[in-house]
Amino acid sequence: MAFTVSDFNDLVRLLEEHPEWRARLRHLILPEELLTLPELVRQNSEAISRLEAAIERLERSIAELSTNYRRLEEQYHALRAETDARFAEVAAQIRALTEAHHRLAEEFNAYRAQAEARFAELTDEVRNLAAAQKRTEERVEELAAAQKRTEERVEELAAAQKRTEDAFAAYRAHSDSRLDRLEAKVDYLATQVGRLSEVVGASLEEEAQSVVPHWLRQRGYRVLGDGYSLRVDGAGEVDVVLPVESPSGERMTVVVEAKVRISARSVIDWANRMRSEGFRKRLKNAGVRGPYLVYSYAMRIYPDAIEAAKESGIGLMSSLAVMADPAEPLPEE
Repeated sequence: MAFTVSDFNDLVRLLEEHPEWRARLRHLILPEELLTLPELVRQNSEAISRLEAAIERLERSIAELSTNYRRLEEQYHALRAETDARFAEVAAQIRALTEAHHRLAEEFNAYRAQAEARFAELTDEVRNLAAAQKRTEERVEELAAAQKRTEERVEELAAAQKRTEDAFAAYRAHSDSRLDRLEAKVDYLATQVGRLSEVVGASLEEEAQSVVPHWLRQRGYRVLGDGYSLRVDGAGEVDVVLPVESPSGERMTVVVEAKVRISARSVIDWANRMRSEGFRKRLKNAGVRGPYLVYSYAMRIYPDAIEAAKESGIGLMSSLAVMADPAEPLPEE
């Protein structure tokens, strides 16, 4: 029996009147893949939305990291510029003080040469007067008739000798006064050098206390507090004491000796000092607990100091880089 247009129209009308028939007819006509396609499209849309949100969060995190990096880089350059300026200022002061010291030494040497020459002249004059007096006495013996005139001459010579002695005493007093002033200048110069050394030492300790935590964080250590200097009773001073936690979670203390210039001898002395049981015992008694991570810090590092640090098993760093890391922490005594 043929299916006519009228039959098709009747079928369409029945399907419009009975929605449940349409669903049944779709299952009969369409393959299973087409029936599940709307649900798949909805799931993919949700996944794409979640992916876009995650990408947006990732972009925000990257932007924040970039901003933090730029801020940290600016702070580093500012600190580096400030440190270089302070070091240049201290170096200029040291050069000026050295030049003043040289000038003072030259002035002192010139004055000493002048004083010695004048003293030699006075000695010759006194020797000549003594010889003249001796000749006068001989003449008194030979010329008894001229005794009175000779005695008068002797008195004149005695007066001249007195004047000479008075002049020499005055010159000696003047020389002593100039020497006293020169010694005062030398004492003042020594005081200024001492103060300058204290300023440089304090500045170096402050630099080390700010730079050491930076390098330790770069190596995975967690800094547990601010660095500080410590005077150990009867055993000198530790320039930086810094509590940290190692990457493995172990608590330890970083101890640092800071110097303007450091050589192999200084590195070895510091390593031997820290290996001394007596010194580590004093550290413990002062409240500084081990194990101890030992470093040397300096503005200027001589090449032999790097090799000495590696052989001694201690760390070595400057504001620019870490040249050596400790072989292992030293135990608490």
